[in-house]
Amino acid sequence: MLNNPVLKTVVLAVAFLLWSPAFLLGQSKISPFEKYPFAQWGADRGELMALVEIQDEEGHTYQNDASIKLTELGPEIHTQNIEISWDAFILPGQYQVKLALYCPGTEERSFATLPLKINGLQFEFFPLAWKNLPAVEFWGTERPPDSYFVPAVTGRLNLPVNNPQHKLDVELLVNITNPKQEKQAVLVPLLKTFNQLQINEGKLQISTFDLVHQKMERGQQGAPTLDWPKLKETFHKADASVIDVKALQDRDQSAAFLREEIYQRVVAAAKGPQDTVHAIVIIGGPQFFINQSDWKTIPLQQSSNTVVYYVRYGWYVPRPTHIVMIDIDHDDLPKILHPLKLRVFTIHNPQDLNKALAAIMRELSEM
Repeated sequence: MLNNPVLKTVVLAVAFLLWSPAFLLGQSKISPFEKYPFAQWGADRGELMALVEIQDEEGHTYQNDASIKLTELGPEIHTQNIEISWDAFILPGQYQVKLALYCPGTEERSFATLPLKINGLQFEFFPLAWKNLPAVEFWGTERPPDSYFVPAVTGRLNLPVNNPQHKLDVELLVNITNPKQEKQAVLVPLLKTFNQLQINEGKLQISTFDLVHQKMERGQQGAPTLDWPKLKETFHKADASVIDVKALQDRDQSAAFLREEIYQRVVAAAKGPQDTVHAIVIIGGPQFFINQSDWKTIPLQQSSNTVVYYVRYGWYVPRPTHIVMIDIDHDDLPKILHPLKLRVFTIHNPQDLNKALAAIMRELSEM
């Protein structure tokens, strides 16, 4: 028996994420068939190979493969199920999915063909957002934090912003304070989505701020893809567990630090060309400040050519498939930016992000 173990049921699973402007948020996950079992069969301690092919209505095919070395599974190999899975983004439509399993050691094989229908979103604010996207894009095999960025997925959403009267200077201001991985799992997809805004006349740039170390990095210009290695290094530098004495002494001034940064931007915009609208889009989670008074000495007034948005996420992901909601009632950030008229969008799910993107794009186009 040990020389020819019997594998318990082998399970192949394909998990799909529906393409949408919130395309990297897990709540849009669709599992048309979570488990497709193959019959019990014998195998030696060699390799188990699996293949998947998805064919769209136009006959285009998209393939992926995976393998498992049975020698690495240990003695539980004949008492537990073996699961092989793939993740993919997929557009609405009708598909045919083919799954194949093969064990070279015994030449045993199994094959299945399944129909698949992906419905559109219930509410779609961007009817052309999927334009030019591939029907199917498989994820890579990266582990966190690289899996939050999904570098294998290169398709871009179609999110044009056209303002016929003004140039647009849009800055994505990302709060990377204490960037634990459960926060990165939400923050990175949000940033990757907003980076796909296409400013027709003007520019899009990304900056990050770290309230613990009180550092602001004016970074990447909006580009077809984010510089993920650079962004990842920025997250690493913001690790709250690594802090010098000066940063520890100054941490009570973090509210004043942020208010000063926003103040400098508003002043610069007021002195700049008046045919340019400046938009600051703050992206991050709810923020609590220890010192509630140090920022009050910094003047800050509403500017006619500057608008500030605050896109805050209302949950984090401590582990895959597990979501924890955040208490947003104790968020001090809107208060320390008073009297600026902050447009606040709280994101609990992809639908919220759809609405936020639609509102921001519409306002930027009409200013």
